[in-house]
Amino acid sequence: MGDENSAAVLRAWQDAEYILPLDDVVRREVWDGNIPVRLELAKEDISTYDHPLPFFLQVPRMGYLPLFLGPARAYFQKHAPPMSADREAWVEYQGTPLRWHVPLGVLFDLLADEQELPWRLTLHLSGFPDKKLLPYAGEATARGHFFQTLKQSMHLRYGSSKRVNNLTVAQMDQLWAAVRESSFDRYAEASVALLKPLLSGPKGLEESRRVPV
Repeated sequence: MGDENSAAVLRAWQDAEYILPLDDVVRREVWDGNIPVRLELAKEDISTYDHPLPFFLQVPRMGYLPLFLGPARAYFQKHAPPMSADREAWVEYQGTPLRWHVPLGVLFDLLADEQELPWRLTLHLSGFPDKKLLPYAGEATARGHFFQTLKQSMHLRYGSSKRVNNLTVAQMDQLWAAVRESSFDRYAEASVALLKPLLSGPKGLEESRRVPV
């Protein structure tokens, strides 16, 4: 039985040596992907007689939507009552509040018709649905949630979140900058400490308890 397991690991390692370069190509395509978005201001937030024209923007598939709403909020603000803070802004699609802590590419794939481009969304500047969405108080909230999710994913993959806990402040800053800027090159450099096998050769594959497919 042990010989069979060793042979299976060796075959997996040989396959991995071939697949990993291709995997990087696919991941780069995902990181470089953008979704064109058409934002309209919610009717209940319009305080002027003239209705504003929609605001268009490109959002990275790997991006968190609130991080890209600043220009849209500034554009619509003159047509809306004063807004107290970031926590009041939220976005919906056909009556469904979009979960800000999920990357936009995932939301688009789950909810939208792939032919629906640009993606027509509605921006609200008041009435945050706190019973349907997690509280949001700016970029620090998104960053905190990202690293909490990262710890969970590392625990699933390796049985421990130690790899995240051992990151230096500089490494965490670089990793978050990669997410914020949707930079695959920065991500690839910053994620080495998370994904690099501690053991060399086929033994390195045995460290992973679960591998996403």
